[in-house]
Amino acid sequence: MFALLAAAFFAGMMGGGDVKLAAALALWFSPGATIKFLLIMSIAGGVLTLLLVAIHRLRARTGRVQIPYGVAIAVGGLAISTQRFNQFA
Repeated sequence: MFALLAAAFFAGMMGGGDVKLAAALALWFSPGATIKFLLIMSIAGGVLTLLLVAIHRLRARTGRVQIPYGVAIAVGGLAISTQRFNQFA
């Protein structure tokens, strides 16, 4: 997980903190749950990106949009954590 996201960091697509956060969360999950985590994280990141790009264009700003991807990582981790703990209830 860390190696995969580290490649995204070296390509300039993710920040170093985002890579460490996602890798640390993946250590808590089983391999199957990690795949679900990546899927939910990606969907949340896509929604967040679309929202921020729309806001950026509505305000007529120039330059590159800054996406706080840690929010999407946290949403994915939270979604998997709540599913994981609910199976014991």
